[in-house]
Amino acid sequence: VYPDEVTVVSAIDACAHQGDLAMGIAVHSDLASSGGIEIEDAAVGNSLINLYGKCRMAEEALEVFQSMRCRKNVVSWTAIVAALAQNKRLDQARDLFNRMPIRNVVSWNAIITGYLDDDRPPDAIDLYYRMRQEGVPADRVTFVAMLEAAASITNLVLGRVIHSHTQEEGIDGDILVGTALLSMYGRCGCTEMAIRTFHGMPPRHDVVVWSALIASFSHCGNGGKALEVFHGMLLDGILPNGVTLVSVLSACSHIGAVEKGWGFLASMSSDFGIQPSEDHLACAVDLLGRSGRLAEAEEFLLDKDEEGGGRGWKSLLGSCQGDVGRASRIAELVLRLDPVDCSSHVTISNILA
Repeated sequence: VYPDEVTVVSAIDACAHQGDLAMGIAVHSDLASSGGIEIEDAAVGNSLINLYGKCRMAEEALEVFQSMRCRKNVVSWTAIVAALAQNKRLDQARDLFNRMPIRNVVSWNAIITGYLDDDRPPDAIDLYYRMRQEGVPADRVTFVAMLEAAASITNLVLGRVIHSHTQEEGIDGDILVGTALLSMYGRCGCTEMAIRTFHGMPPRHDVVVWSALIASFSHCGNGGKALEVFHGMLLDGILPNGVTLVSVLSACSHIGAVEKGWGFLASMSSDFGIQPSEDHLACAVDLLGRSGRLAEAEEFLLDKDEEGGGRGWKSLLGSCQGDVGRASRIAELVLRLDPVDCSSHVTISNILA
């Protein structure tokens, strides 16, 4: 008994969701014994493209797309554009996107988010305005992406324009869009609008919304306010996640609250069930480094060994102004961990100049 198209699609989609490439390949191989169903049915082909794209097998995704003998629909074209974009093959993705006979908002979102993930916000912004010119209504995914683009280049004017577009579409009250707006205003230094956005959202904010507001103050160097908001979140009965605590530790660093920050780091596991990540450790090193306690920071990282990772050492390197001996020693270690990182080379040059 051979499986039908619905069964095959469900199996492939399950593999894609779980990131189980081996099982997905096995399902694909088994199709050969069921009459070449992947060639004759668009839904199966689309699912295979999605599977290979998510599992970083762009060439295989392209092969499936090209081998589909059935009529390719907008989902097929969108799937291959997304697969290529996810794998940083944006020139190919853009070429296929431009050749699409029909495009919908999902197609536009696939290429726009691809550019954002590749740290190319200007290209994403250009596509957004082209999308508007072609009369394609944006959805929440589009607006979240564009607000991230505005935040990433600290373009408050663009952020305000996108905000006005969300209001025109009546989507500014959406929780995901609202959180993206809050984050954009905070990262662009407009904490007043971040607060206004926060209070304009539905009551009973979740941890993501609270974390975005905390990050807004922390990003702007207002560590005291960030900690005040953090305590407000706890009083509201909302427990932090790892992202929240990165902002909290960063806030402590900005105001020189070493002991308070160290207390958060030491208790995050027992109080909130969160194990310190490389980001948390890097914040702890920055906390000590900004206070001039470089020897303690170095000893802390040496005790952590591999847990500290490259980020912690890079953070310590940035704090070594005036301590050429320590900087030279740490620079050697940083370059061994990540020899092609441009920022580390710049930091080292500035310190040793």
